[in-house]
Amino acid sequence: MLTEYRIYCPRAERLSLDAVTRMAPSGMSVRAATALDGFVVESKDVAIGVFICNAEKLERAREHFVVEGPTPPPADVFARIKGAQMLLEITFIRGQPDQRSEQLITELLRHVDGCIHRHDGIYDANGDNLTPQQVTPPAPPDEARIRKRAFTLAALAMRSSLEDGPRNETEKLLQRLRLWLQKNDVFDELADDERSVIEAPLGALDHDAVASASWLAEGLGAIAWACGLIELPSFDVAVAPAKIAAQFGFLSESSEAVPIRLRHADERKRMRDRMFAVRWRLQQFLMTHEAMDFEACAKTAWFGPLELSELHLVKSGPFLRKRLDLAIRRKSLAETNEHTIAICLETATERWRALTWLDEGGSY
Repeated sequence: MLTEYRIYCPRAERLSLDAVTRMAPSGMSVRAATALDGFVVESKDVAIGVFICNAEKLERAREHFVVEGPTPPPADVFARIKGAQMLLEITFIRGQPDQRSEQLITELLRHVDGCIHRHDGIYDANGDNLTPQQVTPPAPPDEARIRKRAFTLAALAMRSSLEDGPRNETEKLLQRLRLWLQKNDVFDELADDERSVIEAPLGALDHDAVASASWLAEGLGAIAWACGLIELPSFDVAVAPAKIAAQFGFLSESSEAVPIRLRHADERKRMRDRMFAVRWRLQQFLMTHEAMDFEACAKTAWFGPLELSELHLVKSGPFLRKRLDLAIRRKSLAETNEHTIAICLETATERWRALTWLDEGGSY
């Protein structure tokens, strides 16, 4: 799997190109990622992305740690995560973790005085494991939890759509939404940041909050697909959240619950792996702007093989006649504008997160 780490920082200080260049090991160059907020540190064999996350992603990462981290988390570690003011994501675009990548991560940790969330615990800049106790694997959600989470995602997507509508009409819809959530005991499913979105008065949400809530519609679509309620469109086609929400009985006055019948685990895994492959390729392209033989990479990548079935591939690069890369609406990535690629990246990411939650549990 693609290696991705999170660094929690106690201060919100911007990283400059000069600062990251000074931290980079000898023989590695640094450049700004043009379409993402961050940098690419690379050599011939390895390329590492250092991304600066926005406030919404920071809050989501805190919630993720609280639910899925070591149990119980030490009080001092919990305080460091909860009090973080900036979040960095470290992604390996090309190559494998090695001594140079560890050196870069160590320098980053020292520079921001942060701690890093790896797969096996939380570590400081000295390499000390701050969470040495066993990690308790979360359980996959049961039918009741799946239904409530679908209601939550539908509610958040609906709330985001009300922000710019006619005030008289949207006030009534928002009141109806809150009453329905209360009546059906859905408020308990909401994380703190999600509850604040639902409870915020109209006009109070900023752009990032509206955007983050609206993207959850894609997670709702993935869950509906996994439950056999819809056929999931391609990652470059948005779902219709209102129609999907109705399939779950969202805002219905009926007391009869819609039955949940999950698709076979193998089918769910293929879709989840497919969304992971799309997510990786789009993120990688936004940082490098280079065509690649995605078909060949999918077979040989150290974090693979990647699931490419049902994805549309096209010839990539002027001299790569036999090499196939991912396509968006039947066009190569080089022919697609960055805004569209970024939208497709968010779509694939939300679908992947939702399908991972269905099979592995934890926070979503």
